[in-house]
Amino acid sequence: MYSLDFIQSILSSPTPENRDLIISLARYLNTIPLNAGNAAVFHKIVDTNMREVAEILFEKRRPEAFFATISPSREHILSSLKTLINYRPTELEKNILMACLGVIEKCYKTPSSGYSIYPLRIADIQHLSKYLIVDDIDVTILLTRILESICTAPQREHKVVSAEARKILDAFHDNHKNLTDVLPHNLVGK
Repeated sequence: MYSLDFIQSILSSPTPENRDLIISLARYLNTIPLNAGNAAVFHKIVDTNMREVAEILFEKRRPEAFFATISPSREHILSSLKTLINYRPTELEKNILMACLGVIEKCYKTPSSGYSIYPLRIADIQHLSKYLIVDDIDVTILLTRILESICTAPQREHKVVSAEARKILDAFHDNHKNLTDVLPHNLVGK
C-alpha cells in the first residue's frame, strides 16, 4: 500500500484527476475492514467532504457508528475535530458530519475517559455546537447527547468546558435565546 504522505498529497490536491483517484480510493477502502492501522487514511478521505466519497463509504454502514471499531485515541479525536472545525455548518456532508460526531460521542460518552485521552477546549465545544444550526433531527439528537454527556464531566479542571456545553444547550432549548447569543458569530455565519 502507498504511504500516507502519498495518499495525503492526492487528497489535498483538488484536480479532476485526483477527484477520480479519491473516489477510487473510497471504493477500495469500502472493501477492507476499518482498523487502527488504516484509520488515518479513512479520516483523511472523510475530510475531503466529497459527496461521492460519503455515498460510497456509508453505503452499508451507519455513519455515526462508522469509526466505532477503533479504540479512542488522541489522533482519532483530533482528526474528527479537524474536519468539524474546517467546515461551516451548511458545508459538511451530513454522513461525514455524523461520522465525526460519532467519534466524539464514543470518546466522551464517559467524559472522564474522553478527557484522559484529549481534554476538550471551549473552542472545540463551540465548533461542535455550531452544527446545531443544521436543520436535521439526527444531527440535533446526536449533538445534544454529546453536549449532555460533556456537561456531566466530574473533574474540576473540566468545569469551564462543562459550563460552556450547558450554556449552549440552554440557549438551544430556550425559545427566547438564539445560538448566536452564545456562539462566536464567525462560527454560525453562513
